[in-house]
Amino acid sequence: MTNLIKKLLSALPEDAPDGKIHATAEVLEAMTFEPILLIPTPGFVRMKKADVRNELVRILESGTVDVSDVTKSKHIELLLYYYDLLCRLRLDEPEAWDTVNELYEDD
Repeated sequence: MTNLIKKLLSALPEDAPDGKIHATAEVLEAMTFEPILLIPTPGFVRMKKADVRNELVRILESGTVDVSDVTKSKHIELLLYYYDLLCRLRLDEPEAWDTVNELYEDD
């Protein structure tokens, strides 16, 4: 694993308990929550830290023929932003839920 991936992963929180991951995913799926990512990332709302690591490896190791380096960089930035939000949702942080509710319920 590259130093970049190790550095990015070290900033991520540890996984929530499986039950909390599942419960949060169900709520988000019912809201049709879909983070804005540039490269398809199936199962995002159920991702754990290891899944994020695998996604980072997949993106960084993909050739620039498929996706430009600029797109990869922005995708990684968005992935980490939304994963942080997801972790905060799993902790039931009111501010995180406010963010999601503003985007998906208050229209």
